[in-house]
Amino acid sequence: MLAVLVALSQRLILTVSECSPVVLAFSFPYRKSSFAVMGSGSIFVLLILLEVGRGQNLLRNPSFEGDLRGSWDNNGFTMERVSGDTVDGRFALKASARDRETEGPLQTLATLKPNGRYEMSVYVKLLNDINGKVWQSIKVNMQFHFTDKDEIGSYFIATRNLVSASMGWIQVNGSLSAPVRAFNWVRIAIRGPDAGVNFMVDKATLYEIPENTNWFADSQANIDKYRKSNANIRFSLPAGVPASVFDVQVTLKKHSFLFGGKAKDTLIAQQPINEYSKLFYYMFNWGAVQSYKWKYDKGTRTSPDFGNALSATDALRANGLKVRGHSIFWDVQDNIPPWVLALSGKELRDELDKHLLYMCNITRGKLEHIDVQNEHTHGLYYEQKLQDKNITKNFYRKMRACDNTTKLFFNDYQAIDIGPSTEEYYQLMKEYLAEGVPVHGLGVQGHTKLYMIPDPTMMWRRADRLGMLGIDIVMSEFDVQTKDPVQRADWVENVMRACFSHPAITGIVYWSFWDLDAAEPDKELIKGNSLTIIEPGQRFICLLKKEWTTNVVRNLASGLNLAFRGFMGDYEVVVRRSGVPIQVERFTLVKAGASVDIKITSSTTAVPVVQERDYVPRCVSHRDQAGLGQKSTSSFSRSLFCNNVVSEPSGASEDEEATAMCAPSQVMTGCSSFQNYLQWTRKGEKIVIENGVVKCKAYNGRNSPTGVRAMARCCSVSGLTCDYRVAGPSFPFNGAQAEAVCPLTTTPLGCSSYSRYPDMDGAYANSTANSCVAQSGNPTSSNPAESSGSTAFAACCSAPGMSCIRVSTPMTSLAAGNQQYVSCPYGYTMTSCDYFAADGRAAGAGIVEANGSSYCVAVMGDNLPAGSKGVVGTASCCSVPF
Repeated sequence: MLAVLVALSQRLILTVSECSPVVLAFSFPYRKSSFAVMGSGSIFVLLILLEVGRGQNLLRNPSFEGDLRGSWDNNGFTMERVSGDTVDGRFALKASARDRETEGPLQTLATLKPNGRYEMSVYVKLLNDINGKVWQSIKVNMQFHFTDKDEIGSYFIATRNLVSASMGWIQVNGSLSAPVRAFNWVRIAIRGPDAGVNFMVDKATLYEIPENTNWFADSQANIDKYRKSNANIRFSLPAGVPASVFDVQVTLKKHSFLFGGKAKDTLIAQQPINEYSKLFYYMFNWGAVQSYKWKYDKGTRTSPDFGNALSATDALRANGLKVRGHSIFWDVQDNIPPWVLALSGKELRDELDKHLLYMCNITRGKLEHIDVQNEHTHGLYYEQKLQDKNITKNFYRKMRACDNTTKLFFNDYQAIDIGPSTEEYYQLMKEYLAEGVPVHGLGVQGHTKLYMIPDPTMMWRRADRLGMLGIDIVMSEFDVQTKDPVQRADWVENVMRACFSHPAITGIVYWSFWDLDAAEPDKELIKGNSLTIIEPGQRFICLLKKEWTTNVVRNLASGLNLAFRGFMGDYEVVVRRSGVPIQVERFTLVKAGASVDIKITSSTTAVPVVQERDYVPRCVSHRDQAGLGQKSTSSFSRSLFCNNVVSEPSGASEDEEATAMCAPSQVMTGCSSFQNYLQWTRKGEKIVIENGVVKCKAYNGRNSPTGVRAMARCCSVSGLTCDYRVAGPSFPFNGAQAEAVCPLTTTPLGCSSYSRYPDMDGAYANSTANSCVAQSGNPTSSNPAESSGSTAFAACCSAPGMSCIRVSTPMTSLAAGNQQYVSCPYGYTMTSCDYFAADGRAAGAGIVEANGSSYCVAVMGDNLPAGSKGVVGTASCCSVPF
């Protein structure tokens, strides 16, 4: 045996043996990636373990080789180091004389941080079982001492149920992102088995996992790779009719990916269709019906009644939606009908079989998915009651014998949104699949709790692991809880992107999408009897209906062959002759692609085309809205004075910066920039505060060898204060907006925008909303990872008695370098100059001083085709009475 240690910027362990082929196991882009290499000649095995991003083990004395004092504590049991039976080294820890489930080794840490990403692993061996208990549980708890209210919050980082002494040493591992809440210490507690169960512990590790800061770009690339496919449509024309009279529109009507919601059964079944149902059918392509749960049976033991569930299912299917049934059994005692809890032995077993057969018969042919067992790893009621480890396995076998078409799912929690149960879920399903138990998919709940941010980095790592099972994974009960609707919208958007971009995940169901059908508050997308679509719902809709959609319009004069890459799903093709719709065709774009032939009719008679209502015409995001800080002038003058500070040019490479700052006595009221040769490729500006200094930073773009200059507008007058705000980025598609909202007592004087890739239309002040709005333009790169949206920056200012107006330049022509300018009326001082170009390609705007006057100058940065719109510059002009 030869062991080699190799460093590949992470820890890499290679073990070489002379008896088998080489196998290399990796995990990319998130954790591991897999490939195999076969050796020849001397046969050998190379096993590589790559621990990506892992640094130092945060636990002290993790394998108990040193004295326990100063590292591990106990809370009432007998704790000792023992040898002779270990996983790592000479010693392990033994916990005995336990009279409470909560007793086990503890360690207190002071180096963890809010929202830090942590993975835990520990080896545990039970030394005895308890009569009458089929299984035991092992749990690793993290107790956070929160400083804001001097209280303890407890969260599981790793759990393993279904454990017995006969299993020997087992690994318990999991992960958790720390709460977004200040704390000063964290206690790791290894516990779980019943009182009277002794156990051993060895090789404990706790690592911080670095954030994948490139997750958004990764998600964009993966969405293009896994959720799109290539289509080719060939049109043939009627004889004697020129191609130029025909326009075709190809539109995605329904994703193949599962985007579902929990349906309110009594409302969805109403006739005629109500406004709730119309909105539901607009938002989702699947419906989840939860009233198949046994506890929702409206009948009796001898005459069950699941009429609500069946009526809702029929209504959903009649309107083109697929249905998930939730769920036949729920292995948690509190959610089992009382009369069932009273049963035992053969009577209980017979009743379970009877219920399973009944549910199969009433749902067969109606459902695409059904959750046969719910929260099995967290309940185990039926297994313990009947002392039968295989009863749930037999549920699946019997259900499959009754129904050979519906996909049978497990459903459980803490496996992707947080990770205490990821590994135990994986191990349980691995066992089921190895034994041929017919499980076709995993439902992974995602009821995110207060202070817990759903994190794409960690979600992908967990999905990587579950994805190794090779069966469907559906985020089956997703919602997030936070009082701030903008923060909720941010989290919803992040989870949607993370799920849609991961190849192992096949669907996502939003659970508490309406506040009047939610068990807990502050989770909803839609609010009140009026069905108001609040920002989380707007984000959800903008993703599905605006960003993740395909809509191609083409005049056939440009060719009879239409090739495009679109989202997989069901498509509609509308053919218009001289503007009149004469033909509608449909096809489905699948992973392997689609090749479609359409013979255009000679008819000139109009055919009906259903126009879908647009519930969110304008996608405005307040993502990551935040205050950057404030700055006040030290001037006592009652006269408003402003001047420009222009930076030196940046370097010529992409992302090089140019910075402009005001004098200490002044306040920056505007931030703009120009490319040196008035090109459009700059990335825009950011307002930043570094070490208490407000700065205007401009960023050079790709293929911009001349660099960029930043321009700060600096003003002073007694009492002038500016509060700087940021929001964004917007969605990365043309017309999407990010809005930075100013405090009510201020005015948005200067508006700036930044785009990681130069696909922005600029920024403007919205007086109605008292905000600055930045708009995203058409993506300039064909690389899906290079789409970023636009970020809005606002200088929100006030001064005693100050009044402000806005004046705009005429629109520039469509020729590169064309300029337009405007000055302020008499008695007003120019405090900023912004620009907006609906069709993009602006060179920017800025203030130019000439002949004792200030001018806001807007410049076109490229040549645009006829029909486009040029650039408009807008100046803020303010007056302060003496």
